[in-house]
Amino acid sequence: MSMEENGSAAPRRHTSGLTWAIILIGVGVALLLQNMGVIQINWLYLVHFWPVLLILAGLDFLLGRRSFVGGLLTAALGLAIVAGILWLATGPANLSGWAASLRGNTVTREVQTELGGAEALEVSMNLGAGTTTIDAHEGTTYALQGEYTTDERINLNVAYEVNNGTGDLRLEERGIDELLGGAYVGELDLSLTDALPIDLTVDLGVGESTLDLEQLEITTLDVSTGVGSTDIILGEGSYTADINAGVGEMTIELPENAAVRLELDGGLGSTHFPDRFEKIDDGVWETPGYSTATEQILLRVNAGVGDLSITE
Repeated sequence: MSMEENGSAAPRRHTSGLTWAIILIGVGVALLLQNMGVIQINWLYLVHFWPVLLILAGLDFLLGRRSFVGGLLTAALGLAIVAGILWLATGPANLSGWAASLRGNTVTREVQTELGGAEALEVSMNLGAGTTTIDAHEGTTYALQGEYTTDERINLNVAYEVNNGTGDLRLEERGIDELLGGAYVGELDLSLTDALPIDLTVDLGVGESTLDLEQLEITTLDVSTGVGSTDIILGEGSYTADINAGVGEMTIELPENAAVRLELDGGLGSTHFPDRFEKIDDGVWETPGYSTATEQILLRVNAGVGDLSITE
């Protein structure tokens, strides 16, 4: 059960206008059709249309919030624009220029990075477009292992060195730099060792992402999302998690009965979280007993455009 923000201690914190609701429905339908194999969307092509979000936001403020008719007109215009852009991203128009260059041979490559005597890890991942899964693996042999599937001309660059007992792991996608600006991958499935404490920074691009961090020993977490759906599963312990949401649906799963302080800022969309959270101040909620708990999670969320659900 969740609470809704309406001026009381409630839980739905922000409600988007009709324009954003229809646009999110349209994007959701497109993602569903892609998952079903009906269409194939070139997400990199869509990135170039990000200024459209500013245009639609301006129209929503100018027309959509003045009258119901204005809201309907703005929503219809927004839906038409989204439909047109999605058609370009799925139709023959996106085969010209650099977009066509992605239609090369697809390969799957493995990734393995040995720990090299590290006692802690600092991990930074700068990712592009596609489907991303990050979770944990057991053992002290590898800091990172997994595989990725993409165009044969694109590589996942992994830089790693150990200094004073700390392994510094840097991961980014590089390939066809002149065409892509340096970031793209199709499917990415990686795991980090559960044996060491980790400072983790993840910068996501476009697509669907699942960060299953439940079994990792996280000391600090910083996640920034782009466009798409994101699921983040947090584990127990004492740490700060900074989440900067982009455009799309986000779900953050907390450990059951964890002591959590939630600091929530802005967003166009609805926000839901468990009703055991108590309002402390504007934009601040805590679970009972947070201040005296031996393990505390400080969750700072900068909400974007789309629905945000915090669950246990």
